[in-house]
Amino acid sequence: MNHWTPDDIPEQTGRTALITGGNSGIGLETARVLATHGARVILAGRSQARLDQAADAVRAAAPKAQVGTLVLDLSDLASVRDAATRIAETETIDLLINNAGVMNLPRRQSTRDGFEMTVGTNHLGHFAFNALLWPAVRRAAAPRVVTVSAVAARWPMGRLDDLMSEKSYRGMTAYAKSKRANVVYALELARRTANSALQALVVHPGRR
Repeated sequence: MNHWTPDDIPEQTGRTALITGGNSGIGLETARVLATHGARVILAGRSQARLDQAADAVRAAAPKAQVGTLVLDLSDLASVRDAATRIAETETIDLLINNAGVMNLPRRQSTRDGFEMTVGTNHLGHFAFNALLWPAVRRAAAPRVVTVSAVAARWPMGRLDDLMSEKSYRGMTAYAKSKRANVVYALELARRTANSALQALVVHPGRR
């Protein structure tokens, strides 16, 4: 479809979408659009204050929207575990959008668990969150898991034996590694769920 727009989104009433990084940028816009089409949205992010502001922005666009928030720090596996456990026990997630991420950090940093920050946040954090959240996804009749990668996935990634950038670090190289990992994850999830109702998709956010 060459001229697809948000107006082409079908009615989403009765469906719940969980969006990581839902408090700003692409994540917030995705939440707004889905809410205007009837979806209940759960915004996941690191700051409760920013999540509350984002929830208000969604309600301003869709006054009848059902909006929830979830504190989630993808660079901290304890936070990932806590957030996923609360959702997995109580929710049905029809649409899981792996959107949050960091990009081009000027110096190498580590997550709380000792992984390189870009790969740890963009890929490992989402991988763990998805795995722990799986009971909530499986409850849905026709779930979708959408992972936001980038054209950077096609870029050179440097040494494959240095995925944590311990031997050398460049911000965009680490980002390329994380985005390639996003693609590999989505494709493998699609392969493993090929005979189910689940759809696993990977997208490049694109530009106007």
